[in-house]
Amino acid sequence: MKGILFLIDSLGETAGGIQGKILLIATDLRRRNLFAPVILTNGRSAYLTREFQKLGFPAYDFPMEKQRHVLAPLGLIHQIIKDHDIALVQSHRFRASLLGRRIRHAYPGLRHIFRVHTHIDGHGTPEWKTRIYHKIDGATSKNVDAFVPISSLLASELAESSRVPKEKIHIVYNGIPPLGPTDPPNFGDPPLLPQAAIIGDLQERKQQWVAVEAVGLLHAQGIDVKLHLIGRDIEKCEARIRAAMVKHGIEHLVCVHGYQSQSAIARIVQHVPIFLLPSLFEGVPTSIIEGMSMRKLVITTPAGATAELVKDGVNGLLHPPGDAKILADLMKRVFTTAAKQWEPLRDAGYETWRSRFSLDNMMDGLLNVYRKTGLNID
Repeated sequence: MKGILFLIDSLGETAGGIQGKILLIATDLRRRNLFAPVILTNGRSAYLTREFQKLGFPAYDFPMEKQRHVLAPLGLIHQIIKDHDIALVQSHRFRASLLGRRIRHAYPGLRHIFRVHTHIDGHGTPEWKTRIYHKIDGATSKNVDAFVPISSLLASELAESSRVPKEKIHIVYNGIPPLGPTDPPNFGDPPLLPQAAIIGDLQERKQQWVAVEAVGLLHAQGIDVKLHLIGRDIEKCEARIRAAMVKHGIEHLVCVHGYQSQSAIARIVQHVPIFLLPSLFEGVPTSIIEGMSMRKLVITTPAGATAELVKDGVNGLLHPPGDAKILADLMKRVFTTAAKQWEPLRDAGYETWRSRFSLDNMMDGLLNVYRKTGLNID
């Protein structure tokens, strides 16, 4: 069996996001007996590396700090390609893709797929540096056989800013298995249980404290909503969240759970009817897809490519980023009206996951891209 070499840099201790998708893809490819997965990272002890090894997949460490890896010797990579009969390199994240391009240039018989989860424009990079990165992206695109963005927003960035040839761009949405059991329909007149959850690392762009402020505004109106925050404090945001809790006197309403395993998350949110994500920027947010997979009502912002996932009043509700008052008004409306009113949105959200964001849909899309590059996988 031919090998597939996954490339990713900047690993951390998380099961979600890009790392979770790599695990899903690698496991499914092996299950289908299509490729033997191998991973090359700069995080020997990181979560993803450990999980690869638990599954019996080889994992290697390579320096990817800044751009020094572009000049690093390829001796280890040559050995990996030889030992594991690598036919396909799949890079994740821009820096790792630069290494993938170097490998593709050195080994023209390989195929190189760049899976684009986020790209250059959404990282707060200075404008002058962004322009340079886009020029590098476009100039080296000959060493990428297919760019596979997870949204049309990212596809537009590749085509318009990096000037990647459009025939090399193939959108494949991320897909996931259901996070947990599907919520049963609720056609009753009482409102939904007043609880909400946000799954995601505590960080500036995810704006969890906006939801905390909204819970505080509702508390002042006599409406108590329990809020679950699930994720690591990677940017020291917990202090701000706790300050907002104290300011509004809602310490008893906000539970900061920290990092949790997927099974633990499923238990925590089992009876929580609302998934929130008040982000300033997102790609296509996994946590909202997870909520849809469980038939939760999702309330989020149209940030980044989220608008490609959630249509306001159709399969979820949208509010402007950073506006706690509008979010509080939406939550008040949900938690003071009959549960049956929200069943069409929950059904539509579940259908969105099933028809566009399931694991099978993602894998079918990726396999079609592999075939387009000339790989024989049938």
